[in-house]
Amino acid sequence: MSLKNPFETRQMTTPSNYMPFIFADSGTNIVPNDLISADVALHNSDLYSVTSLISADIAGAIFTGTNPNALNVLNKPSHLTSRYNF
Repeated sequence: MSLKNPFETRQMTTPSNYMPFIFADSGTNIVPNDLISADVALHNSDLYSVTSLISADIAGAIFTGTNPNALNVLNKPSHLTSRYNF
């Protein structure tokens, strides 16, 4: 999407022999073909947006369970900041 044309469509043609993933362990596990670092991935605005939304949802969740020590850490990870700022 560009500022001049917000309804711009894009197409990407991939070669017919391109495989974005490979099968490992006799086809039981699917592994990405090329891995990139988180630093490179977060330069993609779509991935950054999704990561921000998921982390905000997790920060706003109230965890329940039977282990009080784990619940204290999950629900209040720091006594200095809130869950959103942690």
